[in-house]
Amino acid sequence: GVHDERQLCELASVLEDYPNVAILANEIYERLVYTEGGKCPSFAAMPNMFHRTMTVNGFSKAYAMT
Repeated sequence: GVHDERQLCELASVLEDYPNVAILANEIYERLVYTEGGKCPSFAAMPNMFHRTMTVNGFSKAYAMT
């Protein structure tokens, strides 16, 4: 599922206490969100998470190539 920005901020806040934890964010479905607003916030965009986040993404899912 896709978490909203509030949920991601809460998780980022907890992770502040664990500076040695890296985050692997699977954002393969970022363009396939069918909720109001249709946005998929990136975990790397959360406060202090950019340098700790490895984002996995792709090309074929968003453009129906599979």
